[in-house]
Amino acid sequence: MNEEVTKVNNCCVKIVIDGAANNPLIPTSPAIDYHYTIELCAGKPGIVKYHVTGYHDGFPSHEIFIGDKLIYNFDAKATGASPMSLFGSGDISVDKKGEIKWEVCKCEGCR
Repeated sequence: MNEEVTKVNNCCVKIVIDGAANNPLIPTSPAIDYHYTIELCAGKPGIVKYHVTGYHDGFPSHEIFIGDKLIYNFDAKATGASPMSLFGSGDISVDKKGEIKWEVCKCEGCR
């Protein structure tokens, strides 16, 4: 997995995550391909806006969280996918926007 975090401006950051990993014990195994760009921007006080774009294979199931908030869920079983869905490269596109409430941590270690 490769990741890169970039400060876009005083309010926004961009996180790029991508990879292609296969089973090293099976030389001809298909890779799990994925590429995500996640943009996070501070909105009104206590609000974080997000925009997730990218692509992934049709298998396996996976989720993306910001803190404890689920922002993207792919359920391979619900789509009828199987490990055979790994053949190909990034068949499923993602473009999801939203916002979440974000509480600023007030614990001793974060002040």
